[in-house]
Amino acid sequence: NMRANIVMEVERFEAAANFVRQGMGYAVIPRAYYQSFNTNSLNAIQIRPNMQRTIYINLSRKRQYTQEVLDLVDLCQYYWNRL
Repeated sequence: NMRANIVMEVERFEAAANFVRQGMGYAVIPRAYYQSFNTNSLNAIQIRPNMQRTIYINLSRKRQYTQEVLDLVDLCQYYWNRL
């Protein structure tokens, strides 16, 4: 039963990657972030089983949306619910 000793958290992948490059820690990041930056000096280890995250679409209750916006929301829900 291990627990992480989290000393610092950063919001930006670039900052996390720089800390890792300098030997100051490690980062748990989505694959898309890792693949989108220059990560030649970093190693990646895939975590199994795959981690999951919950995402949200936020809409104001006080606003009336066009049918196009509602269709986009439906499309997003359809896409993410298939995964």
